[in-house]
Amino acid sequence: MIRKIFVLTMLFFLLSCANNLRVNEFMYPASSCPGFFSLEDTSSLGELKLGYSLSSPPAVLGNLAFFGTNQKRVVVVDLLSGEIVRRFWFGTTITVSPSVSDSFIVVAGKGDWNQLSAYSLLDGRRLWEKEAEMPVVSSRIVDEDVFVLLRNGKLFHISMSDGKIMRKLKFDGLFTGAPVYTEKSLVVYSVSGDVYSVSTAPEMEIRSKAKLASRLSGNAILLDSLIVFPVESGHLLFLDKNLNQVKQISLPSGSSWSFPVAVVEYNNLFFVSTRDGGILAMNFAGDVLWQDSFDDVFLYPVAVFDDFVLAGGARGDLYNIDINTGELIWEKRIFSPIVGQPFGFCGRVFVPTESGQIFLLPGFGSSE
Repeated sequence: MIRKIFVLTMLFFLLSCANNLRVNEFMYPASSCPGFFSLEDTSSLGELKLGYSLSSPPAVLGNLAFFGTNQKRVVVVDLLSGEIVRRFWFGTTITVSPSVSDSFIVVAGKGDWNQLSAYSLLDGRRLWEKEAEMPVVSSRIVDEDVFVLLRNGKLFHISMSDGKIMRKLKFDGLFTGAPVYTEKSLVVYSVSGDVYSVSTAPEMEIRSKAKLASRLSGNAILLDSLIVFPVESGHLLFLDKNLNQVKQISLPSGSSWSFPVAVVEYNNLFFVSTRDGGILAMNFAGDVLWQDSFDDVFLYPVAVFDDFVLAGGARGDLYNIDINTGELIWEKRIFSPIVGQPFGFCGRVFVPTESGQIFLLPGFGSSE
């Protein structure tokens, strides 16, 4: 009897320790990784099976990847070992990429209600939880606070420590794109093309406003001091920090280029993917270097490396494209749509899919 009590006590102790492992204990700088190596074999892809289906693009912090799942959990994976090092329980399906800092994680999702929760990465504690009136579009941790944008245009500045709402603003329109964050300011934009520049310190207030010539078709990106917007008319619009349009680039004519969903900048080149299966490379002057069209649907940005561009479609195919010529190097069937942008770490490229399978490719050269 005494032995049984001892065994149960030790088991409880070990489980408690495992549940309280600090996530940051598993973190390693990328500089500790072996160097990237040349591609030698693509006959098969490596694979990690999480055991959970993915519902949102992952967030990556150092060697840790945070995957939102349909099973109401955030699964934290050590990219060096491929092992799950922690699970954060959440009350509903996670629909937005988690926001992560060295100390905190903020998770948002939608089910029977719109939930927003914050956790400590140091001990795994849930710090606070809120019910949002509308689905969360994006959250971003800045220092000891988090900025949260709802689909109905409400922007909240929330204290990470206690969940207290410090300030809030309301914009007109429907919002689906992640804001662009710069030093002490952020830019939010509605589907209809209304753009707002908002100061975040010392007060949260609207600095300037602009109206784009076309509806938004994808997320904006920050390029040095310019903000680049892909719009439904098949253009890239460049605005400065005061929201003055300073440049416009036209995509090629044709149905494949009328709805750009994502833009990636790499070595002063733009790589654009469209909803109707188009991928192209162009320079800042607007010259198209190459363009491809696939029988697929692209919903996420391509991943750009030194020698190649990797794109995953909504129909479960993966495309490896030569960065210089646009030639298709290979196409592989992975049987599940990708979730988010593929990413590289420590000599490997990781491709997350809806099924919860994370496909691994050998490194191809240093990545962005």
